[in-house]
Amino acid sequence: MDIFSRAIDPHRPVFARILSYARAHKESLYLVGGFVRDIYLHRSKKDPDIDFCMRKGAIAFGKGLARSLKCAFIVLDEAHGCCRLVTREGSVTYTIDIADFRAATLEKDLSLRDFSVNSVCIELSGLIECEDPASSVIDLYNGRADIKRKQLRILYKNAFKDDPLRILRAFSLAAVLGFKIHNESLALVRRTAGLLKDVSQERVRDELFKVLETGNAATWLGALDKHGILEVIFPEIRAMKRIRRAGKARIDVWQHTFDTVARLEELCCRLQRNADVAGYMAACVGGGRSVYALMKLAALLHDAGKPRTFRYAQGKVSFYGHERIGSRMVTDISRRLKLSNDEQRWMSRVTFMHLRPGYMATMAAVTPRAIFRFFRDAGIESVAILLLALADERATEGYEVVEKIRPRYERLIFRLVRLYFARQKASPARRLVTGHDIMRLGNMPPCASVGRILRELDEFQAVSKTVSRNKVLCYANKLIRKYNRGDSYGK
Repeated sequence: MDIFSRAIDPHRPVFARILSYARAHKESLYLVGGFVRDIYLHRSKKDPDIDFCMRKGAIAFGKGLARSLKCAFIVLDEAHGCCRLVTREGSVTYTIDIADFRAATLEKDLSLRDFSVNSVCIELSGLIECEDPASSVIDLYNGRADIKRKQLRILYKNAFKDDPLRILRAFSLAAVLGFKIHNESLALVRRTAGLLKDVSQERVRDELFKVLETGNAATWLGALDKHGILEVIFPEIRAMKRIRRAGKARIDVWQHTFDTVARLEELCCRLQRNADVAGYMAACVGGGRSVYALMKLAALLHDAGKPRTFRYAQGKVSFYGHERIGSRMVTDISRRLKLSNDEQRWMSRVTFMHLRPGYMATMAAVTPRAIFRFFRDAGIESVAILLLALADERATEGYEVVEKIRPRYERLIFRLVRLYFARQKASPARRLVTGHDIMRLGNMPPCASVGRILRELDEFQAVSKTVSRNKVLCYANKLIRKYNRGDSYGK
């Protein structure tokens, strides 16, 4: 069985229904782009993205096909005749894009695509009905040769000007496929990188996260930085680059940032063998983006607040409060990238709390109360904060206090990670005293102070070696008396 038959067989019913509809309407459809490229790379996706092109009338054709398939239909670009269908067969979801030729002929249309590896195409009838589909492949621009060489090559000199997102897509495709970018294409990247600022943030975000989802994001983020692209996406990093080699520690904020991303990737790779951590990293916060990718974005931006808090006095460097400033900056960046509200909160909290484990490691003894408060404040971001903190510590050199606590720091991080998952699996503790109990004992109306007292009781119950309802009630009475005196709680 040839590579085309192997690739198509699982999806043959869908392709056959599309071909049947095209035949009934006397239209020729050409399969082009990533699906064809991936056949040669022996890659497959559980939920395939399928791109077709046709001479003209793609939107009207797609609307009719959607009715035939009884699936969702949206217009992507009315001016250029492009639409999308989303259909489901069993457990597989197909995203099908259909577009008009971008020129008068198929040959000219293929010449206007982004990279040669995406210009290889095959007519749908040849793919489904030909005994040797490979003989029906149309490869006018040596795309198959570039696939074999594992290189990305643009097809024409104005490719990046026509769609500046291709500048970033060159790197995201190279990162995902393990390709290199052709030297002439890289030279053009350097000359046109500034055009990327005019691309919608949603499109930039999606390509950026393709890089972050790979296991080699640190290398490709470095390449993006080398070619001036990262500063276009994140203008905030220019200030980070200006803080270089200051003080006895010879601090270089930007190099430390990259080292943190690399250390985090190494750490995540090793911890993938742990089912709990692997499941945590694979989970999505929102928008289909994984915790694994968000952690690397947080690592890239975790010190964004340092330039605004930089102080150099008597040979010493300080960045007091950079986590608070950075948290606000990261929220603004996340909003600019059109991340979901949950992702914005996630990024903000991880940035704000990334120093907290370090503070705990400097304590004479890490008390149950300190651990309870960390997990209470960190919530579901706990493991992300701990892993970022550990990567941050491993990327830090030249600080005497860090060197002194390093072994203890590492033991604490892994202890807290284990404890987090143990607590997740355990049954939640039942409150021995409720809000109604507090209102009755203190003759209090429903108010914010009831919630504050409840939170203190949760902490008391969690850290007490022996606990009973009477013991918690006694402590509740003490807190209520504080409330009545007004020294801790207000209405």
